[in-house]
Amino acid sequence: MAECQCHKLNEVERVYENAPFFAGLEEVEQGDWVYLRRCAQCGQLWAVDEWDKGQVQFATKIPADAMSNWQVPNVEAQKRFLAKSRGGFSASEICAWARCGKPCVVGSAYCIDHLYQTGARE
Repeated sequence: MAECQCHKLNEVERVYENAPFFAGLEEVEQGDWVYLRRCAQCGQLWAVDEWDKGQVQFATKIPADAMSNWQVPNVEAQKRFLAKSRGGFSASEICAWARCGKPCVVGSAYCIDHLYQTGARE
């Protein structure tokens, strides 16, 4: 069993960056393209994406009060991860989406909402 890393990990993580840890978590339940897993040491719940050749596999911390909706993606956490992985937000560029006006994500023509809507996850 891999040592508990839950307190060190962010709310959304790429599974491949901590593969031994995520592989060692106890499977609690299986959903549609996602597994609910638990850390045996601290009890932290994780929604771990099913591996898919064409997608990056993510793991998302599940708060205890969200257990009943664990299969519903935490879109806001995913957007925070996406923005952080891209370097944050532009101080001067605005979203190219018509009538949006929000700041762009660094290296993108879109704000976080519209970039996420295109399917970008990292």
